Amino acid sequence: MPTSEGLLNGLENGIYNGEIITMKSTIDAAGRVVIPKAIRAAVRLEPGTRLRFRVTSAGILEIEPEPLEVTIQKEGQLTVAQPRERLPVLKQAQVDRTLADLRADAANR
Repeated sequence: MPTSEGLLNGLENGIYNGEIITMKSTIDAAGRVVIPKAIRAAVRLEPGTRLRFRVTSAGILEIEPEPLEVTIQKEGQLTVAQPRERLPVLKQAQVDRTLADLRADAANR
């Protein structure tokens, strides 16, 4: 099993270097499920992240972060997406990680 850092660098659509990543968890009596740390890190799930649950026609449970609702508006000559609700201020580590990921993606194209 790759480390959470390895997952971050190679996870795409649940596939890591051609291998589908699976981990196990158990539902407790209150209906809660712990998402393993490596998966939370790989897909950037943090406390407070809203999740969307969906069951496919094949009976497969899918879980994904709820998309952020935005309003598209003009600011000068730019078109920007503004969140519809107030969000917490980004931490410097989040900004640095996002920039590093974007640069890595650009280098791989």
